This record gives sequence, C-alpha cells and structure tokens, in this order.
Amino acid sequence: METALIVFALIVIVGGLFAAISFGLQARRDHRTRSSSAVPTARSEERPSADYDERSGMAGITTIGVAMAFLAIVVTAAYAVYDPFRAADAAERQRAIDVERGAHSFVTYCAACHGMEGQGLVGPNIHLGELAKRHSLRPTDPDERRKLEDLVNKTVTRGRPPVMPAWGLTDGGALNHQQINEITMFVLSDQWSAAAAVAKEYEVKPAAAAPAAGEPEGLAAMRSNACLACHALNGQGATGGPGPDLTGLASRPKIAGVLDTNRENLIRWLTNPLAVKPGTTMPPLPLSDTVREKIADYLLQK
Repeated sequence: METALIVFALIVIVGGLFAAISFGLQARRDHRTRSSSAVPTARSEERPSADYDERSGMAGITTIGVAMAFLAIVVTAAYAVYDPFRAADAAERQRAIDVERGAHSFVTYCAACHGMEGQGLVGPNIHLGELAKRHSLRPTDPDERRKLEDLVNKTVTRGRPPVMPAWGLTDGGALNHQQINEITMFVLSDQWSAAAAVAKEYEVKPAAAAPAAGEPEGLAAMRSNACLACHALNGQGATGGPGPDLTGLASRPKIAGVLDTNRENLIRWLTNPLAVKPGTTMPPLPLSDTVREKIADYLLQK
C-alpha cells in the first residue's frame, strides 16, 4: 500500500509536468502554424489573434499545473493519514515474526526444562499469568509489562543459579541479544501452542524430570541437573533436543569433536564448554567438582 501511494504520487507529478509541457509546446506550434499560414489584411487584425492564442496556451498550462498540485496534495494527505496505520501494521508483522522465531528458539533451548507449552518441568511454569503472579506484576499495565519483559530478558541472559544456566553471550552463554529478545517476546505472547507445533514438527520430546529410584549416581546427577533435558542417553532423556545423544560416548574418539575422549577432558568440557569450543550451544552449568566427576565417570563406562 505504501509503495502504491508513492508510485501514484510520482505518476501524478511526472504526468502533470509532461502534460503541461506538451500542452504548452503544442499551443506554441499551433500559434506559429496559424501565424505563418494566415494572410492578414491589416496589422491590427493579426495582433488580437496572437494575443488570444498565447493567453489560451498559458491558461491551459496554469489549469494543468493547478490540477497537478491538487492531486499531489491529495496523495500527500492520504499518505499522512495512512502512515500511522502502516507503521502499526509493520510493527505487528515484525512482532509476529519475532514471536515465531522465539518459539523455535524456545523449543531448542528452553522447552527441555520448562516444558513444550511452558508448563514447567525442571524449571518452573512460565505461563504469563503464573509468571506475572509470582512477581506481583500486571501484564495488562504497560509499565508493569515492561518490567516483566525486562525480568524475562535478564533471566534468560544471566540465568538462575544453581539450576538455570546463563544463555546470554555476555554472560558466557550461546544466545545473542536478538535471540533472547525473540524468546522474551514469545514467552510474553503466551502463544504456547506455537511451541507445541514446532516440537511436533521436529519430533522433539522432553525428558522426565524426576530421577528413578535406585539409578546410578552419575545418571541421577545428570537428571537432577537437567542434562537429560537436552540430551538422550541409552533410550532415556530428551529425543530431538538441542544436545546430541550421549549413548556410547566412551567409544567415540572425540568429545564435541575437539577433545580426545578421556576423563580429564570430559570434566574440562563440563566445566566450561564455551571455553573449549566457542559457539557451542551448551552453556556452562553451575556444577560442583564432585557432580562433574560422577557424570564423567558414568558417561565413560564401557
């Protein structure tokens, strides 16, 4: 619509100028033709005709110029009226795009802990009503909604130790500012069916959060620290999640494709993945040395 208005205005202006110039040139040609073909009988009879033709040509040019100016004013006024609606429509379209991208990022990085529909697993329920209630904020109030937006953005960026890792690049995580903004917009949109649709499309299934009774310490440590929310292991954990399947890790030559597979390197990887492999999507987890050792020992069992 905006482009159509601009094109129309240009057509009016250029067309008007062309018509005015063409009309003026044609009037002068007609005048010269009549002047050269006429046989005046007296000097006084020639002058009034010439003056009339000249005045007629100028009047035509003036009329076209006024009409062109009027049409240009009409187009400009129409655009001025339409522009606020155009801006609002563009903002809404961009918001829809950001929410859709946020849904994809949420499924990839957040759903494993918070549930495909934000209902909470390892992490808490983050439905808009529940989130606002926990922090005593009203999402219908513009000022309080901005506070809620800032809260979500900072939480994703900085994490919530000891369970939730920091995801922001500035805090050692894997997500840039735009990605975090998109996740924030998605969470505040409360459009959880969009995330569920993405999960269904890519066949992503989250892991159960609670450790099973009597399971090995290393496996229990992985489950309680949300490792199986992103990774699958021996048929357990998340399938299609952001992390690779860890089944048979001990038989692989490399850890994350960069470190030789051994206990020391695995503990090093668990301590700070981004320091080992910049750009990896695995964030640094707030694990104790003892927990890292238990997880490493379990994963390296033959």
